[in-house]
Amino acid sequence: MITLVQIDPATKQSVASWCVEKKPKKLDANVYVIPEKELKVETGIYKLDGSTIKALSVAELTTMTKAMEQTSMAADCRMQRNFRLSESDWVVTKSLEKGEAVPKAWSDYRTALRDLPTHAKWPELQEADWPVVPS
Repeated sequence: MITLVQIDPATKQSVASWCVEKKPKKLDANVYVIPEKELKVETGIYKLDGSTIKALSVAELTTMTKAMEQTSMAADCRMQRNFRLSESDWVVTKSLEKGEAVPKAWSDYRTALRDLPTHAKWPELQEADWPVVPS
């Protein structure tokens, strides 16, 4: 049994792996044979290291997973922040229609929302880390 892996040329990491009875005469672009010594059940994810296929270590997989989680949390926080900004758009519109300045409390609130990505806990924000809606 031969195990093949398809590598994404941009990331140099596996996107698929599969087994075949015998090695094909010609491999498609970005498809490689996984050497027996590199077959790893614990991760099953491979990388192209120069011209060699190597299994990702558990540590590399853990690092990659944490980075993906952080990216997902940041996207969720941005979506929540954008929603809260849109919920306060009416205050800006109302002030502009009257030719008045946006009330300072609302201006500060919206600035704090826009500044959230610079927060020390970003993107692992708790409810207490979010600015409070002015009354």
